[in-house]
Amino acid sequence: MRAEYPTRRRFFTDKEDSDRYIRGKHSFPPRGEKVPKRSRRGHYDFAILGEDFYSEFKDLNDRFERLSSKNVDTNLDQKDKKYVDIAIEFKYITGQCQRKTIEFDIFKLEEAEEVRKKIFLVFIRKGGMSPERYEKIINFLGKMKEESKGIEMDVIEHEDDRQVLFS
Repeated sequence: MRAEYPTRRRFFTDKEDSDRYIRGKHSFPPRGEKVPKRSRRGHYDFAILGEDFYSEFKDLNDRFERLSSKNVDTNLDQKDKKYVDIAIEFKYITGQCQRKTIEFDIFKLEEAEEVRKKIFLVFIRKGGMSPERYEKIINFLGKMKEESKGIEMDVIEHEDDRQVLFS
């Protein structure tokens, strides 16, 4: 397991003049002539690495370097391989919807060819926001869930401020 594990692909988080994220404009392979220098790798909030991948690199000295560095041929050279068993993105909504980051995180998971199972969890606190705002956010999340490809997305709703995951 590894928190904040880097993606294989590189990204631009700013959609600029686009209404949605597009491969080739906002997502690029890790290396190559056409990869913009100002693009950056994303990170999964939480990742469970494949056992074979982890075993292959576990004896390198620097734990972070062995699994994500440009200087070691690890995940950057794993084209067409599924070396992350599960990647999870989390969001916690208490009032502001964070539309842009939700759209980007879903795009990042959709682009994650190295991941076997992609999960997006949204925790939303109903208390403290108007019913209209809450309904608008729930509708947006429902639309994103419908449109997301190959991602298990769950919205977990809470009535108040208690930090309870499941009741």
